Amino acid sequence: MIYIENEGGERFVIDRADITPLIRSPRQLGRYLISEPTTYCLYTDKPRPFTRLYIKHGETKGLPERPTLRNRNPWYKVTDLKPTRILLPKSLMDKLYVNLSSKSVICDQRLYTLDYSDPDKIVVYLISTLFLFTVELYCGRLGGGASDIRVEDYLVMPVPDLRNIRIEYDPARLLKKKVLTHRDEVNQEDRKKLDKAVLNSLGLSVELLTELHAFFCRSGERQIDKRKA
Repeated sequence: MIYIENEGGERFVIDRADITPLIRSPRQLGRYLISEPTTYCLYTDKPRPFTRLYIKHGETKGLPERPTLRNRNPWYKVTDLKPTRILLPKSLMDKLYVNLSSKSVICDQRLYTLDYSDPDKIVVYLISTLFLFTVELYCGRLGGGASDIRVEDYLVMPVPDLRNIRIEYDPARLLKKKVLTHRDEVNQEDRKKLDKAVLNSLGLSVELLTELHAFFCRSGERQIDKRKA
């Protein structure tokens, strides 16, 4: 069982197996690591007894007739989304990062889930400046210079075969930190060590690091300048 409070401030006891963690917005984040999600979503095909009582209560409130729910069958079932531990950004601001969750989660439309059998292995590359700069290069642009990235953009990005490379870096310390703006981020020692390890794993010279960080910072600052204009 789990004790929950819905958005209406009503409290219930429902079956823990019938829910899954939900990240609704990047505003809930701020660190690379999502250590303990606090928002949950009803996520079940076969609700258990206490959950059925919760669903029945929703029906007495007329929830099945709401425009966003009336076309679902059953009305309380979320679209088939596979919970995963990696979240990719859809909107890019002056802080650009990929999230790793300690638990499998689903997300709302401002993020994408990435399914992979060994998320702890590939997240080392996904939080690197090399990958984040690749995202900046391949993303689309909205009015005012804001960046926006589609699933199609991720699909065409060049990424090394992460199954066959080993990055000699423990990301535990970096994952727990708050995400900083582009220029502040690349000045962190943990960030420099990570990016050097990534370049080494790909057979690239670490002398490229300064230039990579400079390009990354200029890209982020252009977004800020365009939003201020």
